[in-house]
Amino acid sequence: MSVLTWMIDAVAEEKRDGLVHECRECGTTLRPVDEQCPQCGSVEISHYDVS
Repeated sequence: MSVLTWMIDAVAEEKRDGLVHECRECGTTLRPVDEQCPQCGSVEISHYDVS
């Protein structure tokens, strides 16, 4: 999956569920299905309700 496709999917999913999923280590925005950060490998993920 290209980085552009990954980002588009992440933003679209974020708007659907009203949550932001973010790596606690590096701040990368993640998709809801991600269990590990693709940038730094951390499994520490924060979930913020932005609705």
